[in-house]
Amino acid sequence: MNEEVRFEKITELLTQYENIWRYEILETYPNHLHHYDREWIDELSKMSDEQLYQVDIKGSSKDITNTSFKDYLSTIMDLSYVEYEEIPEEIKYPSWAFHKVKQKKVHEIQVISHLLKNIKDVSGFKKVVDIGGGVGHMSRTLAHYHGIPCVSLDINKDFQDIGKKRLQKFPLPKNANEVEFITHDFSKNLNESLTKKIFSKDSFSIGLHTCGPLANHHLDIHLKEQTSGILNFGCCYNRLNPSLDLNLSQKAKENPINFSDFSLTLSARGHDSMDIEDFKFKKRVKYYRYGLHLLLTELLKRDDIYAVGDSHKRYYEMSFPEFIHHKLSELEIEHQLNKEELQQFFNDKQVILRDMFLANIIRWQLGRILELHILLDRVLYLRENGVKATIKRYFHSHLSPRNIGILSYGRKNESK
Repeated sequence: MNEEVRFEKITELLTQYENIWRYEILETYPNHLHHYDREWIDELSKMSDEQLYQVDIKGSSKDITNTSFKDYLSTIMDLSYVEYEEIPEEIKYPSWAFHKVKQKKVHEIQVISHLLKNIKDVSGFKKVVDIGGGVGHMSRTLAHYHGIPCVSLDINKDFQDIGKKRLQKFPLPKNANEVEFITHDFSKNLNESLTKKIFSKDSFSIGLHTCGPLANHHLDIHLKEQTSGILNFGCCYNRLNPSLDLNLSQKAKENPINFSDFSLTLSARGHDSMDIEDFKFKKRVKYYRYGLHLLLTELLKRDDIYAVGDSHKRYYEMSFPEFIHHKLSELEIEHQLNKEELQQFFNDKQVILRDMFLANIIRWQLGRILELHILLDRVLYLRENGVKATIKRYFHSHLSPRNIGILSYGRKNESK
């Protein structure tokens, strides 16, 4: 289906299940299951961890028999599908090209290099701007091994100094081009002359994992300066301002989705690449954190604490009483509860904790849908402003989970 139709269907689905994605499980406790179908939770309660794992990662819903629940999962699967940009073969580089570069970054560079190679002639770009380029691995690879002049833009001068030294460290290929490092905070506007120099009409800019509103800023730079094109990957949606940074397109404004902070956090999550052991650990973490909140409200009568912060993995490997002693000490809450009382409380709450965890699995399914609403809104916003724009999955999720990119180049009224 095309992007407009998918956006409409996603909006319909999110409107239907707003009370699930809008609120964290604990936020509405003790009415936390009010908006969840009891039959769905009961069906999940009969499953093994292995079966629940498959549901959680959208791997398989074959063990689901409830018709409405199966339809819910199937609809999400259909609407979440994003075409994958296949790379026919890896580009060959010298052995030193990716010296001390992490596998994730190597994969991203390989994919983007292949894409730029394919669209260079049709998009007409003469240089590439890498936003948040860090030490310049992307720019160095494109300039040295693909002959494309690059600007690496980053706020961290120390990183850039490392990158400059790296440029001199290994032999240059015959047709290598130059890398220019410019230290700048992309969340702030450059002066007008520098903006036009960097984001010129013949530049193609890459925003690889542009946090929060930086993605919107990237789109607007593209539109205002009429650059040759952009490739943008959003992330950290929880940093977006729900009233300013969402519902950008006219299509979205006609039927806006009112994101909450909790739903933006949900849209930034992605566990489709976790293994069964990760899932079991996630279950333990949820039980402990839910158990902590129940203890705070029911035993200690504290209703003034909601956000308790995350903890290092080692604390979730403790017994529940040890975990509680650590967290209450961290929160500076005095108590007289001993280990036996804490363990008994945890044992008594197992059914409630199980239901909360299962409800979380149901809610979790909507994370990718929320992300796609944000990204498709951006695509439609670009199109409404006269440029072509598409979305695809570009990276393997086990290496780079935020793998959906918005590609825009060319005006809509240009002939193909």
